[in-house]
Amino acid sequence: MKNTIRRILTTVLRCSQMQLLILGVSILCIYGHTMNVPFYMDDYPSIVDNLNIHQLSLKNIWNYSPFRFVTYVSFALNYSFHQKSVFGYHIINILIHFFVGWGIYYLVKVFIGIPKINLNTSNEMRPWLPILSALIFVVHPLNTQAITYIVQRLASLAALFYILSMAFYINARISKASTPKKYILFTCALLFAIMALFTKENTVTLIIIIPCIEIVFFQKMNTSRLCIFGSKLIAIFSFWILHAWIRNINPFSFSHIETFTRLGTDVPRTTYLFTQLKVLWIYIRLFFIPTGLRLDYDIPPATFDWTVFLALICHLLVFWCAFIIRKQKPVVLFSILFYYITHLIESSIIPIKDFCFEHRAYLPNVGLSILCAYFSINIIEKCNKYSLRYALIGVLIVILMVFGILTWERNNLWNNPIAFWRNCSVYSPQKVRVWTELGKNLIVAEKNNEAIEALNNALKYSVNSTGQLKINVQLICNLIVLLHKKGDSEKAIQLANQALQYPINNLYRFYILNNLGNIYIENKFFALAENYYRKAIGSYSNNEMAFRGLYYSLILQDKSVEAGQILSNHPDLLKKLRKK
Repeated sequence: MKNTIRRILTTVLRCSQMQLLILGVSILCIYGHTMNVPFYMDDYPSIVDNLNIHQLSLKNIWNYSPFRFVTYVSFALNYSFHQKSVFGYHIINILIHFFVGWGIYYLVKVFIGIPKINLNTSNEMRPWLPILSALIFVVHPLNTQAITYIVQRLASLAALFYILSMAFYINARISKASTPKKYILFTCALLFAIMALFTKENTVTLIIIIPCIEIVFFQKMNTSRLCIFGSKLIAIFSFWILHAWIRNINPFSFSHIETFTRLGTDVPRTTYLFTQLKVLWIYIRLFFIPTGLRLDYDIPPATFDWTVFLALICHLLVFWCAFIIRKQKPVVLFSILFYYITHLIESSIIPIKDFCFEHRAYLPNVGLSILCAYFSINIIEKCNKYSLRYALIGVLIVILMVFGILTWERNNLWNNPIAFWRNCSVYSPQKVRVWTELGKNLIVAEKNNEAIEALNNALKYSVNSTGQLKINVQLICNLIVLLHKKGDSEKAIQLANQALQYPINNLYRFYILNNLGNIYIENKFFALAENYYRKAIGSYSNNEMAFRGLYYSLILQDKSVEAGQILSNHPDLLKKLRKK
């Protein structure tokens, strides 16, 4: 029996295709039932209603989001084939996740080839490290948000290019091939770095991670290698200058950088940093104990107190332990450095509106996956008895299966938006957005009484510490729709007009104006509907809904010439109307 098990394990290890097949089958088993998961939250403004991706215009996509150009091009390609059918989007997201797993597999195989690295493992156990690292990552439930939540392709695609850039760079550094082949490998590393930089902003940390690779794994560099290394950094920095120029930002102006490095919030940088010191431990806890996963976390802003101080001390302790064993276990040092460095953009001093999102841990989780695989293999190898080794391997397989089951269940919950948001409300009961999203989905399901209850909860938690009601435009929009559905259009219009008196951003203003247009067109006030649709387009012209409403309002007023102009300017809209 033991010999049979050894032969099976040896066969798997000798066959890379078999290992990748195991990787692919694992992903298919736990993500295969997500093909019908509907759009959520940011999927709507970014994909469903985003005119910039509906026409597959590279210029429009570039103007819309140059820092995320590659991802939005992929959405545009998806839209050109699948429109609003979620199946195609999920297929691509799952494929990206598979290639990320393959990228981790390739990256760790390259690690193993570094001459000076000390893995503290025998030749028998060393081949297990790549496939185990990849498996831990691909089956982990904490990564579901970056795959099943369609718009978070941003996180998974950025991770893919990031990992491949590192892998090709290390491969070039250790390659004994001819100079032309090494330059090809370096060029591939640079190209993947460029792709990463135009996929999501957090990949700019490649500028830091590449020197870390040199420090941890290559302590000495000759002149030619140093020149290649320096050229890569100069090239990446040049793209930052290019980005700044495109966005009319002075890369050396503190005021411009202050504005640019802040996203949708006025939270002080120190407050954000203190909060993130605690949030990082939430991410770490979720990696090792993946329970209580949710889309929307209710994290209060932190001030410097004993909990923040303790979180900081624990982070420093982790660094100190990794530094102490750096010579014996450089993989441990690199994995920990990788985890913290890849969190730098979203979990440091760059304030972002939401303090915590699971998809932000997707790329950093690569470091923890490699770390766990490394320690697991070291523990197994220290067992002298093969029977005990097989027992530990069995335990490891059980853990992977448990992670896979948790991932399957989490993905199954994504399939039902009402159950999904109810589950989220259990863990974040005071989060306004959770109750608002639940209310919206209950309205869609025609469960108006339950929707009222959910939206009342949202209103309840919209009151600040001074007893004043904080405006929540998403909640207002849902209340407008609900009032109109219940036949009280007058109150819906009154609520919408009141909300428009507040200083709100253009996208939210658009949604309120568009809702007013919908109410007026259903009540047969076509001229008023036209007026509000035009105002909506004036607030935010990248959304298809208002153009469709404007077209119908013009047709119903016998303004066929103006309606024809709408269609000529938006040929995709014409195709959709013909299908209907």
